[in-house]
Amino acid sequence: MKLLEKINEKLRKSYWMLGVGLLLVVAMSAARVKRHSHTKELVVQIASLETEGGGFLIMERDVKRIIQNSFVEEIDGMDLNQVQLDRMEKVLEDDPFVKDAEVWIDANNKVHIKVLQRQPIVRIIDNNGLNYYFDKTGRKMPTSKYATARVPVATGYLPAYFNEFRDSANPLNDVFKLAKFLNKNELLSAMISQISVGKSGEITLIPEFGKTKIILGKADDLPGKFKKLLIFYKEAMPHKGWRKYQTINLKFANQVVCKRW
Repeated sequence: MKLLEKINEKLRKSYWMLGVGLLLVVAMSAARVKRHSHTKELVVQIASLETEGGGFLIMERDVKRIIQNSFVEEIDGMDLNQVQLDRMEKVLEDDPFVKDAEVWIDANNKVHIKVLQRQPIVRIIDNNGLNYYFDKTGRKMPTSKYATARVPVATGYLPAYFNEFRDSANPLNDVFKLAKFLNKNELLSAMISQISVGKSGEITLIPEFGKTKIILGKADDLPGKFKKLLIFYKEAMPHKGWRKYQTINLKFANQVVCKRW
């Protein structure tokens, strides 16, 4: 009886070791297959702009072109060992329309690319007629052939772009600071369609609706100036009407000076 029990115990151990061995063989085989697998397709997802109406300044075909131009071999069908996810993300984030990119491969060997677009806050038309955007960080962005972002347009006496414009007092910096302020307020960003910079550096705002111009003056005390404007719109405009005034002047402390037609 004891001999039979010993034989059974040895058999159980043998079966267990055989099972573990088979599992290791299967795992190693699967790993070898995975190492020699190839990508199947590129799946691109681009988040729409946050501005009114959304839209896309860069399209799926552009993302694929940017990636493909950075690799000799076709990405679709590439050996998984050759896929450089970090490099793909960096190449995409070097594009002026891309703020952030995530690239990963799923269990089906599909390469997923998720793109977050840079968000324009103002469109610049400078003295030379050149068009471009500023994003929320002040980075220069080109215009897109696909869509026009619904943001205020800055015109007038605006110098050519230079990299250090945020480090000194100049019209470009004034426009950028103003655009950042407007962008943080949903009502104001929807209200103002144009920013006009005069020769002296003073700013006039053109609303989306109506012909009344808003004289802002210098780009200082923005919270105080726009607080006055919103109070004026709320308390005076309903009684006086939108068409009565030619200009609303916010330059002076603690008052709003209006000029009638």
